[in-house]
Amino acid sequence: MLSQIKILPQLLAEKIAAGEVIERPASIVKELLENSIDAQATEIQIVLAEGGKTLIEVTDNGTGMNLDDLKLSPQRHATSKIGTLNDLENIRTLGFRGEALPSIAAVSQLKIISKNTEAQSSYELYCTPSTPYFETRAINQGHFLGSSHGTIVKSENLFFQIPARLKFLKSKSSEISHVREWIEKLAIAYPHIGFKLISDEKTILNFRPEETSSRIQTVLSEEDTIPLIHSSHELDDFKISLYWLQGHSLPQTRKLFQIVNKRVVKDRLLQQALLFNFKQVLMPGQFPAIVLYLDLPPAHLDVNVHPTKTEIRFLESSKIFRLIESSVSKMISEQGHPAYIKSSQFDQPQTYSSPAYFSAYFNRQNNFQNTSTNTETLYSRDQDFTQLDLSGEQNSSLKNLMTYAQYVGSLFNTYMVFELNGEEIILLDQHAVHERIRYEKLKNIIHKLAPAESQALLLPEAVHFPIETKKQIEQSIPALKQIGFETEIFGENTLLFRAIPTPWENVALKQRLQNLVAKLIEVGNQDLLLDHELFEKIASDACHSAVRAGDSLKKEQVCSLLHDLENCENPWNCPHGRPTVLRIPKTRIEQWFQRKI
Repeated sequence: MLSQIKILPQLLAEKIAAGEVIERPASIVKELLENSIDAQATEIQIVLAEGGKTLIEVTDNGTGMNLDDLKLSPQRHATSKIGTLNDLENIRTLGFRGEALPSIAAVSQLKIISKNTEAQSSYELYCTPSTPYFETRAINQGHFLGSSHGTIVKSENLFFQIPARLKFLKSKSSEISHVREWIEKLAIAYPHIGFKLISDEKTILNFRPEETSSRIQTVLSEEDTIPLIHSSHELDDFKISLYWLQGHSLPQTRKLFQIVNKRVVKDRLLQQALLFNFKQVLMPGQFPAIVLYLDLPPAHLDVNVHPTKTEIRFLESSKIFRLIESSVSKMISEQGHPAYIKSSQFDQPQTYSSPAYFSAYFNRQNNFQNTSTNTETLYSRDQDFTQLDLSGEQNSSLKNLMTYAQYVGSLFNTYMVFELNGEEIILLDQHAVHERIRYEKLKNIIHKLAPAESQALLLPEAVHFPIETKKQIEQSIPALKQIGFETEIFGENTLLFRAIPTPWENVALKQRLQNLVAKLIEVGNQDLLLDHELFEKIASDACHSAVRAGDSLKKEQVCSLLHDLENCENPWNCPHGRPTVLRIPKTRIEQWFQRKI
């Protein structure tokens, strides 16, 4: 019988390998931009035709290549970045695999013009997917953005020999959008470099070299008036820098940037750490505009995970998660958080937007008719109110409330009502307040900032699990104990719960514990307490036992809730993003009754 396994022809193998690196025009732009950055370019220009389908041209003023380097550049695994295995542990360049140019040459017609500082003339190289060989020649032309040296790379007729790949490309506008997205990411990672994008002779982007904060403001928002909050933190050899566009949110994570050792990455751990606290201050489905710069020793990072080099692995993932999560939490609590709605959209009272002051608009239109024949609008939608100056430490506003506010009573057995200095009414949602308190207590336990408190069950609850997941369940027991669960394995496929965290309540407990075990199995063998979804599951169940709307509270209970809320890291919202506190000025009430106009 003839052998059925065969060695693939070189051209076919190269096209398959290229498919891992080159998916669309944006993939080529990304690889070429990284080469330009590694070549120390300070200006880079990208030119597209038909969204990059017929032409991608990247020009830089970097160091350029001599003739020998140019001849080697399109050959697979030819690189100047590394030479030994030890070099893989100390990678600081963006490229190192030697796969970008050969992958581009395998799926398009490739031309490179380059000149280094020592050469008298430029050299041109040309190769196509159909020929494994290439030609080089000296030329007297080559304009490198005003520099005497640099490189021009042209990729023409992408996938012209692979119709199956070509038909999967999207519309011109869609491909341009993907290219633009990569340019914006690298522009944020390298603000000192100028980036210009031209599509079909029209300038789409033009980022001049600038300071980090200015570049981020330019990329993230068209409005210079939106405040950009900066926060930096260090732990041992780990350094992080956060830039948050306060008051700006989107329904997707498109403006959430992760830069690790100046490399643009997309990592689930980093995203969870960044979003961990924002879920408490943003409405569901909304995400912040935020940039994370993380710098750590290269030996603590593995970037050789995937040919695209956007996936990474960390040596100390738990340490990194907690550093980022705590830094974001501190940034939010120090700056307060904005109302994520434009002022023109308000049709209800404004909630607290900062720990530094109470601020409100009550914009429900008054429809009461005057005794005269004319109907008056008693207020303007854009009218501005004087802010109550309670500036100071994180929770000075609540301390003021505790000190100077007088408890009036309860509204609908749902809202705690206070009068402050005879000038305004303060409303607190008792359920939202208690949810926030319980959530932060559990969060502090998980982060080992507070001891775990448990409540014993009269009878243990038994939850069954698939027998093949027994080892995984056993490994999760220490993490469960850390947050107040007392458990043990019984038999081959049963987990007994003998105690649950104090924030939990013995209501529909069986189903909630079954859901918890299912989530443990889904998370897998990793640091359970770093899993954002698992934490949300545990915290959400804790919130179910909070004081409900309709519950009658005694004055002592109200004082206890306020005292606990005052100690919360973020007292302004419940864990789901709803406000806990609302202010109504006396002047507004007087306008409703037409005592003042």
